[in-house]
Amino acid sequence: MERSLCIVIDPIDGTKEFIKGKNEWSTFICAVQNGKPTIASILMPDKHQHFTAIKGKGVRLNRAAL
Repeated sequence: MERSLCIVIDPIDGTKEFIKGKNEWSTFICAVQNGKPTIASILMPDKHQHFTAIKGKGVRLNRAAL
């Protein structure tokens, strides 16, 4: 069984908003195992929000379960 791991990174999602000085941008990182996302993290620093998700474990916002 082949196990492929891919890390997806978007350093600035919402580039236009970032350039305009708006707070509607984020950074994104995700681990994809065998073509399926397993762990993801989205950071919105201007809004002080950090979303994390782990497959089978749910989603959290700033460490609090959603």
